[in-house]
Amino acid sequence: MWPFLLSSLGLLLALYGGLGIRATSPNPPARLLSGSLDVQQLVGWDPEGRSLVFLAASAEGRTLLYRAAEEEGATPEPLLTQPLYEHPQQVVLSPDGQRLAFTAEEEGQNWLFVGRPGEPAERVALVGELKAPAPLAWSPEGSRLAFGRRAEQDYSLYVLSLEGGGTALDLHFQAPCQAVAWSPDGQKLAFINPQNGPPCLYVFSFTPPRLRLYQPVADLRLVWSPTSWHVAALGRRFNRPKIYLFDTRAVPLIRRLNPQGQAAEDDPPAWAPDGLRLAFAARSHPRARTHQVYLVALPELEPLYRLSRSGRDNHSPAWSPDGQWLVYVSERGRDVSGRERADLRFVRPDRPGRPKILAPYPFVTAPHWSPDGTQLAFLVSQEKGTALGVAEVQDFLASP
Repeated sequence: MWPFLLSSLGLLLALYGGLGIRATSPNPPARLLSGSLDVQQLVGWDPEGRSLVFLAASAEGRTLLYRAAEEEGATPEPLLTQPLYEHPQQVVLSPDGQRLAFTAEEEGQNWLFVGRPGEPAERVALVGELKAPAPLAWSPEGSRLAFGRRAEQDYSLYVLSLEGGGTALDLHFQAPCQAVAWSPDGQKLAFINPQNGPPCLYVFSFTPPRLRLYQPVADLRLVWSPTSWHVAALGRRFNRPKIYLFDTRAVPLIRRLNPQGQAAEDDPPAWAPDGLRLAFAARSHPRARTHQVYLVALPELEPLYRLSRSGRDNHSPAWSPDGQWLVYVSERGRDVSGRERADLRFVRPDRPGRPKILAPYPFVTAPHWSPDGTQLAFLVSQEKGTALGVAEVQDFLASP
C-alpha cells in the first residue's frame, strides 16, 4: 500500500508543478510585541529600524505612547516620561526619528507637544478647540512643524520654527484646515481648506511667498510625491471618494485617477520611493462592492494597471524602501468558525505574477516597512483587541 501512496503522491506533485501552480512560501518568524495592550495606532519605526512607536490603551483605560517590546511576551514601557499624556492625537515622528509631536489636552486646552523618547514633552503651542484632530506634519529637514489651530474667532494654518522658536507662517481662514503636506524640499506646503465653500487645495510657496488656489477637490488626505512636484489627494466628489493628481507648477487638475469607481475612503494613495509610481485602492466600477489595488506611472498616467487579482477586498498598499515590492492587505471573508480573515500580499510591480502571501495570524492589516526593508510591522486583530506584530521578510521575499 505504501508504494502505491508514494507513487500517487509523486503523480500529484508532478501534476501540481505541471499546471504552473506553486505553493505559498512558509510564513517567516513573527512576533507580537505589544504585550496585553490594545493598539490603536502604529506611529512608525525609528530610523535604524530597531524599535517601533505605537499608541495603545492600557489596562486602566489610559491611551498612551509606547515603544514596542524587544521580545514577545515582554511588557512595553511608556515612551515619554512623566507626565504621561493621556489620549494624544495626531502623533507624528520627526524625519530623523528623534522627536515626537502630538496634540493633547492639558489644563482644559488642546496643546501641541514636542518631546524626545525618554524625556518629558514640551508644550510649544496652543491648538485650541477643534471639532476634528488638527492636521500636523514635520518639514522634511525636521526643523518646522505645520499644524491647524483655532485662534479666537478664526482658524489658521501655523508653521512653527522649532530651532528659532518663531513663527514661519500664520495663514488665517474662516474654516479649519483639513490636511497638510510638505514638498520634498520643504519650500512648499499643500493644504486643504473650505474657505469659500467646497474644500479646495492650496499651495503656499515660501520663496518667494505666494499662495495659489486650486479647484475644489478633497477633504480627506494629501500625499506629496517624494521626488517631484506632484500631489495626490484623496477626496470626495458627489459624496464618493476619489483620487486626484495635481502638478503644483500648474493650476489645472491633471487627472481624476478613478473616474468610474470609488476609492477606499480611509486609505490614502502610496507613492513609490522614486516618486514616479502611485498605488491606490479603488473599486473597478460604480456597482463593484470590493476594492482592488491599482498602479499608475508618471508622466503618461496610462494605463491603470490592476495589481490585485483575488480576495474579497484589497487595500492599504505600502512600498518597500527600495521600491521593488508592494505589500497590500487582502481580506478573504469569514472562515468556517465565523472569524474574519485577512493576509498580506507582496507583489513585484515590474514582474507580474502570483503574489507572495504572508499570513502569520488570522487577521493582519496596516503594513509598515522597516527603514532597511528587512522587517514588516502590522496590526493583528484579536478577540481582546489589536496587537502589534513584526515579521522578518528578507529571506521570505528572496525565496522562490
